[in-house]
Amino acid sequence: MKIFVCYHKKYPLCTSDVLSPIHVGKARAKTNLSIIGDDTGDNISLKNPYYCELTATYWIWKNFKDDIVGLSHYRRYFNFKNDHTKIDKIKLDFADWSGNNQKTIRPLLKQYDIILPKQEIISKNNTLQP
Repeated sequence: MKIFVCYHKKYPLCTSDVLSPIHVGKARAKTNLSIIGDDTGDNISLKNPYYCELTATYWIWKNFKDDIVGLSHYRRYFNFKNDHTKIDKIKLDFADWSGNNQKTIRPLLKQYDIILPKQEIISKNNTLQP
């Protein structure tokens, strides 16, 4: 089981037994993030300016063979704790704090075939709306 976390620039890496960073658009990148890129194997990395994270989705589809896979953005992680605690920085224990680990996710996947984020409406000043 892997949730690939898409990065396109230097940012604190968040990893766990589930979270795995991937450099999207690596074929065009001027900076090496020193993580796996979407430019290996069967890929469409060069098309990243047009497809964004879909280049990672394509790479996962063509090159990763696990039966449980997910995709996240480097600033938008799943929060399996299901609360709205605001954090200012990703810290080393973030993955465990937010439940981004097999211990939390595997039981959920026994109940559900797919896990999606809950829709939230954010105002212009970045606050959650009721």
